[in-house]
Amino acid sequence: MSLSRWLPTLETGIKSGEIPLFCFPYAGGASSVFRDWQADLPWPIRSLPVQLPGREGRWQEGAFSDIRTAVVAIADALGSVMRHPFALFGHSMGAFIAFELTRELRWRKRPSPMRLLVSGCRAPHLPDPDPAVYNMPADRFVKELIRLNGAPAEVLRNSEYMELMLPMLRADFELCDTYTYEPDELLELPISGFGGWDDRKVRPDQLTQWGQHTRAGYIERTFPGDHFFLNNSRTELLAAITADLLGSAVKGNSQTASVGKISSP
Repeated sequence: MSLSRWLPTLETGIKSGEIPLFCFPYAGGASSVFRDWQADLPWPIRSLPVQLPGREGRWQEGAFSDIRTAVVAIADALGSVMRHPFALFGHSMGAFIAFELTRELRWRKRPSPMRLLVSGCRAPHLPDPDPAVYNMPADRFVKELIRLNGAPAEVLRNSEYMELMLPMLRADFELCDTYTYEPDELLELPISGFGGWDDRKVRPDQLTQWGQHTRAGYIERTFPGDHFFLNNSRTELLAAITADLLGSAVKGNSQTASVGKISSP
């Protein structure tokens, strides 16, 4: 499959000296979530939104409902362009995908990202305190998404759009609801964690425990906003991402989590 199906903004290839930032969306999201990021990112960082099947230009393809299937397919498709230095960013569902993709690349003895950036997501070894929603009847499914703030409000309020989106949303939430963390060696690369002050889905302590998955350091920042703070606090988020990838200091709410032993849930 053509790289352009996965990377819609990859028009001229990756130039020498650039730091590709591969971005994975939340459940129900698509590459357009990151459409305007490049305008606020300085050289050499290059935003490369990943288009998953089942949405936008890939409507005719079935969405992934299993994280292992997703990660293997992504590694097969994009492994050739994931050459050091590069970084992975994921929000909510996308954070789980980016984390497991990092481990898949390590297993394949492929280059690892210089940094993993996870946003709006609990640490992977923590069980989900909320019940599975993907297999609920349609009306209850939508009500649960509203209660959990599990998808953007503008999507949930549009009944016609929701009817079109429902199969993809169910698949995305099945991927998240059925994800099971398998213990493995800690990562040898730094992790950045980002959260929203008013996120009702991810508590601060759930975000902070991402620090237990690396030997190379963890830094965390939180911003005004709910689970989708990456929209209204985009400028501040991109400044933090830039600082972490380029190695500069940034002011704000940050902390480094200690590395400890992870116990299986």
